[in-house]
Amino acid sequence: MTTDIKICPRCNAEFFAHISECNDCDVPLINPGETPTYAGVPDAPAAREDNLLVTIEQGDVSKVAELHNALIAREIPSEIINATAVAGSCGGGFILQVPGYLKETAIAAINEHWHELHPELKDGVEREESGECPACGFSLETTATECPDCGLNLGGGPDDDCSEPSGSCGPC
Repeated sequence: MTTDIKICPRCNAEFFAHISECNDCDVPLINPGETPTYAGVPDAPAAREDNLLVTIEQGDVSKVAELHNALIAREIPSEIINATAVAGSCGGGFILQVPGYLKETAIAAINEHWHELHPELKDGVEREESGECPACGFSLETTATECPDCGLNLGGGPDDDCSEPSGSCGPC
């Protein structure tokens, strides 16, 4: 184990070992290979299994970086990983991962972030939940894969062979 450096658990920046806090993130630095503890996150479990990273988003670098920054601003630790290096990813780009025990919190924070940027999304969600096209409000059949009025792809068609849960990867 290298002891002449320390790493920021949020942004992965490297520092000399005598430095104790990241100058960008204002969090305590850790030694390489050490499991971080997140003081700003309530109920962080001590068990390593609960700290395993899970994927919550996949897409191009700008989208994933924006969501990563939104999570960091809400004090939710996350990592960006090149998807080509991860077995089972559904096609390139970048992956946003969080500790497993924070998955639901992170997803809620991302939804909140999108609704702050695009308040009109709330209307689309409400329309979709009531059986209408989220884009135009056209009344849809429950099995529709495309809106017959505006042409919005609603997913689930014969070309949808992605094995990932709906909405968990960029192309979906």
